[in-house]
This record gives sequence, structure tokens and C-alpha cells, in this order.
Amino acid sequence: MKKINPNNIGNIFFFIKVKKKLIKIKTQDIYMINSIGDYVRIHTVKQKYTVHTTMKSIISHLPINDFIRVHQSHIVNIDKITEINYANCIVNNQEIPISIAERKKLLNRIKIL
Repeated sequence: MKKINPNNIGNIFFFIKVKKKLIKIKTQDIYMINSIGDYVRIHTVKQKYTVHTTMKSIISHLPINDFIRVHQSHIVNIDKITEINYANCIVNNQEIPISIAERKKLLNRIKIL
């Protein structure tokens, strides 16, 4: 994967290897990423993809203004969060855990009226 310049404006994307094909993933289509052992699952609007990589590697390829790690095993697209309660956030009608360590970072990144 090529590193993303966080200052890029427009459609940001990367390719992932699935079986013997390279699949283009637009970052704006990603709503969540979670870890499963040595793999990560990328949840997009249309499909889920499982890739052999680490959370640390995948977050380095995402636009820093759009994504945040809310838990050791979860990264979410901030724009796709519809609700936040004390221990979870709701993304695409799914409860995603928020760790105590990451909660403050998340609350600092969103606008609260």
C-alpha cells in the first residue's frame, strides 16, 4: 500500500489484494475496520474484505482527518458515526466499543453543541 498524504483533497483510495486480484477501495466508502488476529476486516458500503495486515499499518494509509482508532481492534470513519454513548459508538447500525484510552481522543475530534 502506498502512504497517503493526509493533506490530499478529493477521492483517496488504495488497492488491497484479494485472492489473485487487486481491488480498489475508496476511503470514503469505508465505515469501519476491525482486527481479527493477524488480519483486518475492512467494512465498506458494498462489501467486507479481509486482508493480511496490521491495524497500525492500515491506519497509516488512511486520511488522519477522517478516521480514528476507537479501540485496540477498531478504526472508524468519523463521518459514519451516528451515535455515541459511554462505551460504544454506532456505525452502520453496529455497536463499536470505545476504549477508555481512546474515548477522550474521539470526543476531542467531533463537534459537540
